[in-house]
Amino acid sequence: SSAHRLGWKTAVSGYYWFEKLIPQSDVDFSFYTPGEDNAADIEVMQAAIPWLQNNEAQLVLIHLDQVDYAGHHEGGPQSANWDAAATRADTMLAEVVSTLDFTKDTLVVFSDHGQIDAGGHGGQDPACLLEPFVIVGAGVNPGQYSDIQMVDIAPTLSALLGINLPASTQGEVQTSMLSLPQDVISALPGATGDQQLGLLNAYSTALGQETKALKLLKSNTVIDTQSVIQELRSQKLFGDRVIRAIPTGILLAVAVALLIRQRKNQAFTWLLGGILFVALFNLRYLLIDRKVYSLSSIISQPDLIVYIATSTAVALILVWLVVSFYNKSFGSSPNENGLKTLWLGFTVILVAGLPVLTSFFINGPVVTWTLPDYLTSFLALIGLIQILIISALTPILAGLTAGINAINRKFKK
Repeated sequence: SSAHRLGWKTAVSGYYWFEKLIPQSDVDFSFYTPGEDNAADIEVMQAAIPWLQNNEAQLVLIHLDQVDYAGHHEGGPQSANWDAAATRADTMLAEVVSTLDFTKDTLVVFSDHGQIDAGGHGGQDPACLLEPFVIVGAGVNPGQYSDIQMVDIAPTLSALLGINLPASTQGEVQTSMLSLPQDVISALPGATGDQQLGLLNAYSTALGQETKALKLLKSNTVIDTQSVIQELRSQKLFGDRVIRAIPTGILLAVAVALLIRQRKNQAFTWLLGGILFVALFNLRYLLIDRKVYSLSSIISQPDLIVYIATSTAVALILVWLVVSFYNKSFGSSPNENGLKTLWLGFTVILVAGLPVLTSFFINGPVVTWTLPDYLTSFLALIGLIQILIISALTPILAGLTAGINAINRKFKK
């Protein structure tokens, strides 16, 4: 948008999400596709290459998606399909390079995320958070540099283009990478300071901490300003968690008290059953199927629900059998042992629900003013689905327990 306001011709060719992400009034040439595979990338290139060859646009975004598609749908990064997709993308990149003159053109190549070995992204996995960044051509100082942050890309490219810094950027211009005009170099500290102060004011106002923000701020550099933002965030999180600790503690205390009252009914075996349930579930999840505890592992909503539901049901039935045989729950009072099965289900829910309580304490019940911790929120998601399945299956198992007891008692007579 800033480049377009300065009179630059802009162009976008890629996935159709960009049509909603970028104000179309600021895009002079565009091609969007709902496809993500090689065929879609070919169409993307067919649209974009003429813009470059004919110098129709000065700022061009080309989005190639087939490597991501191979990760999701063709076996993940460890498959030959991934390598083939990467090779085709390299060929397309070479086609882009062939249209450029690096004495006056600049090429930037980067990715928004990686993928886990099984395919997928979106979680806290290191493989998803470490990406390549390559910049070459006019205005660039050649060399190999230390790692930068994703948030550094937008302000760095803004400085290279000579346009204003994005108002919400949290990153820093990588001046060492760039050969900037002297007037840009002179104006950059002031522009950066103004932008960071504006961001801090907006953030602190939203949290109702304007005065505290000014007291904490030492300078308007990116490092100091972002440090203050992180401090404000940490203080807000701490206050929220102190409040949530009260209902979390009460709920745990009530659950433990109820189990203690049932200690004469071998409540310890129910607790062991809960631990066994968690062990059995994770035996399949982690060791047999080699899944990771991350949002990156989610293939689709139905796949996640069916997988957790079946694993939960099998683990719960095995726990029910083990505990029932250990406690000899199939040979006496139907009502009493049916009730004990309900207590077993309650205890398994308590153990399986600990990640849910942990996430509630750390993140809150829903996403509100800040992103949640990815690991604890994912474990809570698994726990919530487990609780639904256990809640539905436990009454059935209690009925089976009572029925088996009634049949056995009838035969004994």
